[in-house]
Amino acid sequence: VRLSDVSTIVTDHQPLIGDAAADDANALMLVVEKVPGANTLDVTRGIEQALDELRPGLNGVELDSSYFRSATYLELAGHDVGTWLLFGALLAMLAIGLLLFSWRAALVSAAAVVLSTATALVALHLTGATANAVVLAGLVVAITVLVDDAVLDVAAVRRRLDDATDGSATNSDTAELVTKASVDVRTAVLYAGAAGLLVALPVFVLGGQQRALYSPLALAYVIAVAASTLVALTVTPVLCTFLLKAGRPVRAERSPLRRLTEWYQPRLSGLLGKPRTVLAAVVVVLVLGLGALPLLSVGSRLLPAMRDPNVLVDFATPAGTSLTEVNRITGVAAAELRKLPGVRHVGTQSGRAIFGDRGVNVESSELWVALNADADYDQTLEAMRKVVAGYPGIAGKVTTYAERQADDILGSSSPDITVRVYGHNQDVLNAKADEIVRMMRDVPGVVEPKVQQQEQQPTLVIEPNLVQAQKVGIKPGDIRRSASTLVSGIAVGSLFQDQKVFDVVVRGVPSAQHSVAEVANLLVDTPDGGQVKLGDVAGIRIEPRSTVINHVDTSRRVDITASVRHRSVTDASAAVATRLATVQFPLEHHAELLGDHAEGHADVLRVFAVSAAAALMLFLLLQGAFGSWRLAGAVFLVLPVALAGAVLSTLFGGGTVTLGTLAGMLAAFALVLRHSVLYVRRAQLLGAEDGAVFGPTLVLRAARDRFGPVVTTVAAVALGLAPVLVVGDRAGLEIVHPLTVAVLGGLVTSAFVALVVVPLLYLTFGSEQRAEVPGAD
Repeated sequence: VRLSDVSTIVTDHQPLIGDAAADDANALMLVVEKVPGANTLDVTRGIEQALDELRPGLNGVELDSSYFRSATYLELAGHDVGTWLLFGALLAMLAIGLLLFSWRAALVSAAAVVLSTATALVALHLTGATANAVVLAGLVVAITVLVDDAVLDVAAVRRRLDDATDGSATNSDTAELVTKASVDVRTAVLYAGAAGLLVALPVFVLGGQQRALYSPLALAYVIAVAASTLVALTVTPVLCTFLLKAGRPVRAERSPLRRLTEWYQPRLSGLLGKPRTVLAAVVVVLVLGLGALPLLSVGSRLLPAMRDPNVLVDFATPAGTSLTEVNRITGVAAAELRKLPGVRHVGTQSGRAIFGDRGVNVESSELWVALNADADYDQTLEAMRKVVAGYPGIAGKVTTYAERQADDILGSSSPDITVRVYGHNQDVLNAKADEIVRMMRDVPGVVEPKVQQQEQQPTLVIEPNLVQAQKVGIKPGDIRRSASTLVSGIAVGSLFQDQKVFDVVVRGVPSAQHSVAEVANLLVDTPDGGQVKLGDVAGIRIEPRSTVINHVDTSRRVDITASVRHRSVTDASAAVATRLATVQFPLEHHAELLGDHAEGHADVLRVFAVSAAAALMLFLLLQGAFGSWRLAGAVFLVLPVALAGAVLSTLFGGGTVTLGTLAGMLAAFALVLRHSVLYVRRAQLLGAEDGAVFGPTLVLRAARDRFGPVVTTVAAVALGLAPVLVVGDRAGLEIVHPLTVAVLGGLVTSAFVALVVVPLLYLTFGSEQRAEVPGAD
């Protein structure tokens, strides 16, 4: 008998577990993932070049790599960041040149900042750091220090050269004057640089993935500050020697900075006689900052949303939904999304590829949405979320690839306590899990214990009836094999044709598998040559079964989670572990308390301990710089006032705290710390070198000398960051924008502390200062 006489032979494909479409047409989607550390732009360009080379041999096949192209975001980000850097640098140079009234001074400052930044970039490259938004934020924080270092050196040299122009040092050449100016600020620069590095120390002791994500910001900041200190001590004096010459009048009386100084001096003189007024202002600023803190909201994972034009929409239909239905629902959603303004392409992927690595079933799908470059990003995403929310019973989420990666790295917030039960029998696992839940409810401090239920779907179950099978002489294994062949199909061989290999699969007629009754009527061969209905030798039913079997090694597992309130997690975990030891388990079943909570508690304590140690070292550094415990303590206590401005500007800028916000606060704190150290050291230099008597006159003279560098730095940083505030959080500036908002507010309060509060503190507590020339050591 021929095979075709007893069966239908067709050319077909294996049962699909996934599908794809591009816009409104069926498509083959090729997803390419780069290895970690590879350059995204280079990989993308290489792929596009390879596709261009393939096109001549693929007649009738349309290739389109724009449905999801990570390089598009990087190109947009590079353009936006480059535009900001160009205009920001020009505005900063303009501010320095106008305030110092010298294009030469502006050129020296710009060269010092550029050289410091280039040195930092080379050092970061040698450490293996990659260019990303977090590293960029660290460099932006450091820019405040870089600008201040450059302005400080130029101002010190200009002050020496002005004295020479006035005739006090007519016999000194430029090199000698520059050397004296460098010596004046050398020790102050070292103290200020060391203090700036201390504030970033706690970031390096973070535990887990948080350290991997946030430490690049601190590393970029530390390397840039170290590079700036090195350039300030070595290169900047050389540049000043060549570009700033002695004996050249600078027409200081015509400079805007001179007029601002003349306005500042009498007002500071009046405030020095009103310490209570200044103290009241400090208290008001501090109270406003503290009052604004509860009004701020912390962003998810402290990371802002990246404005990536490649948007992902995750769809999860109820378990058991067929691939055909998932394709239909996904296609309808894709058609809706394509109609939205700003949407360019929509590609869909249902289930997964045969050899794909995504651990999903056919009920899961993704929509890859490419937006136009000129689309209103926020408005388009909001419209997409409304479309996705319009499908009841389906879990949909609009996200980006960067956000998904952040979720994978940081994960969602974990429960306080997790108990995991291991074993082979699912019924036993469920029963013991319920018993443990009842036990945990009696533990003080433990709230809401619950079993993490596994998602279930309707499943066709065929269970051999041993008694009936024995009557007709069929083995249970034969029943399972026949049922599997008739319902699912089984590979019986291969066919070789035209240098291709085709699987030969035997399966039942699809029309006989539409219901339980039809499956029960399928015929199974008996050993004596007869046939019996499958339903006569096996129980056939549909029942809920888990879609995924969670296991560790060869054992299944069930998790019980709980939160802890009004008690430490460590104590509550110890109590749960003690009671868990009393629960009886059958053979090959057991439970354990997950997570080393003592270790987690130790991580938190370590961060606090290092933060406290950094604060103590900072205080001791101030004492070493000032030579006065009282003055160091007073300055140390008023430094946090500078953060009030950053808090208030963040509140008015949206009220969401992100990584950029914290970086902006770091920049404001580092700047006021530097200005405080530099003011006190300048006052000490005047008292020790010039023999000035301690009192208001000395305080005012030091304030006059420091007013120019402080105002110039504040103006240069503010104007340099102003373009970011104007353009908003565009691609590449998602972290820099909230950083800018915080910095601009912090600049105001830091200038207030440096120009008003610290001089008053020095007048009050500086009488016991160390009488030596800074830098002479």
